[in-house]
Amino acid sequence: MFIKATEKTLKILTVFLALIAAVTLSAGCTGKSHTLTYNALSWEEVKNAEGYRIYDGDTVIGETTDTAFLLREDAG
Repeated sequence: MFIKATEKTLKILTVFLALIAAVTLSAGCTGKSHTLTYNALSWEEVKNAEGYRIYDGDTVIGETTDTAFLLREDAG
């Protein structure tokens, strides 16, 4: 009897979680949608480097002390 109650409980929980997932997904799909696109560079750390300059050809487009640089962030 206890095993059947446990199986029934698992089935109810599975249905409940599926329902929550479906509602969450459908709620996220309503209204105006946005897609965030990241274009970034990343690299291995250079020992004793104080920072990094990022170039586009001969033009410096940024400086950072991190090992990654975000080139563009577009919402569409």
